[in-house]
Amino acid sequence: MSKKVTERQRNFLQRWSVQVPPTLKAASTLIGFIKSGNGTVGKTQEERVKILRSAQDHLIGKTVQIRGDEQSGKGRVLYLLALTPEQVMEENRDRRMEGQHYSVGAFEAVVSWKESDGSHCGRFLKIGLLKVDSSSDPVKEVD
Repeated sequence: MSKKVTERQRNFLQRWSVQVPPTLKAASTLIGFIKSGNGTVGKTQEERVKILRSAQDHLIGKTVQIRGDEQSGKGRVLYLLALTPEQVMEENRDRRMEGQHYSVGAFEAVVSWKESDGSHCGRFLKIGLLKVDSSSDPVKEVD
């Protein structure tokens, strides 16, 4: 079972008006991103907070699909995590080795995914892979 967010983490994120995720790990990644960045976007804490809040507003609670794979079904974004600088470096290295020359995004989304049998599972997905489904009610679609 995941550890819960500490009061100190909650206070830090709330001071920046950032939505607080439910787990210690997720909160830690967001705080690390705000304080130091991860090599993707935002030069200052203020810039990184604006980017994070914008990503949260755009995705959390929304129904999403994987771009180019509409057959995979739909899920609902529960919260975001920030990639660590090490994850960003590793993914950028892997992409260069594969001949891909685009940069890695700053965040991953935790998505409650509705499986074909009707069950739900949690998935960690890069936000660049997600397409927001604007034609549906985000809550009613997957619940």
